Amino acid sequence: MKRQNRVAFFNILSTILLRGISIFTAPLFTRLLGTGGYGVTQIYNTWVAVIAIVFTLQTSGTLVNARVEYPEEEQRRYQSSIMCMSLLLFLLFSAVVMLFIDPISQALKLNRILICLMLVQAFGTFCVNFLNQKNVYEFKAGQNMVMSLAVTLTTLALSLLFVLSMPKEINYYGRIGAVAGTYGIIGIPICIAILWQGRTFVDLKYWKFCFILAIPSVFHNLSDLMLGQSDKVMIQQLLNEDLLGIYGAALNFGGIIFTIFVALNNSWCPFFFEDHKNGDGEKV
Repeated sequence: MKRQNRVAFFNILSTILLRGISIFTAPLFTRLLGTGGYGVTQIYNTWVAVIAIVFTLQTSGTLVNARVEYPEEEQRRYQSSIMCMSLLLFLLFSAVVMLFIDPISQALKLNRILICLMLVQAFGTFCVNFLNQKNVYEFKAGQNMVMSLAVTLTTLALSLLFVLSMPKEINYYGRIGAVAGTYGIIGIPICIAILWQGRTFVDLKYWKFCFILAIPSVFHNLSDLMLGQSDKVMIQQLLNEDLLGIYGAALNFGGIIFTIFVALNNSWCPFFFEDHKNGDGEKV
């Protein structure tokens, strides 16, 4: 019971740090960036989330299924193989984006620099979430806590440094650059480490298992994202970033309940799937 309590505590805390920091720092950055700059960061983060889902297929969502399907000695091979699949897909989609970057920039009303930063942050976010999910279902809550602290404190410190050192009218670049740079610097070594540990890159058995589960998950995640973010896109396209910033700041506080739900879910699911795998029907 002590082990379960410790794992649950660290999983809850690390999830709140990773997902809740934008909520807790919203008053600070709305003041520093102004409504227009804060609005740009809101729409930017929406498209980052879309890219992270579509370009990588969110294969990390299948890690728990693999723990039930495959024995322990195959877990690292499965993880490295689907990481390789996500990396190849991401590079392919990114090449298409760079080829058509001008029309994409015009359609999204975001300049080319922000489009490039989106790609960096999206892949880094995927890698961080991949390791987060891996640690959750391997009961390595302490490692998740360390990673969450590193990401949270680094993005906050760099954001303040960059925002305060840039002119007011473009200081949102400081906030966006700090977050994108942090996730990129942390995410790429995570990708390399997972590939190195498993040393299995193209395995059609694992790819087929992952693909069948990941494709429906992509549509599920996108529909969830549309419910939560489509209003921001419409406000930006039909009105302006100033009104979007006001709306986004207010909406952020509604995310507190969802953050608590995700934190509790991340604490309960690992034990549920472990009991299910072990055939312990009474606990389930």
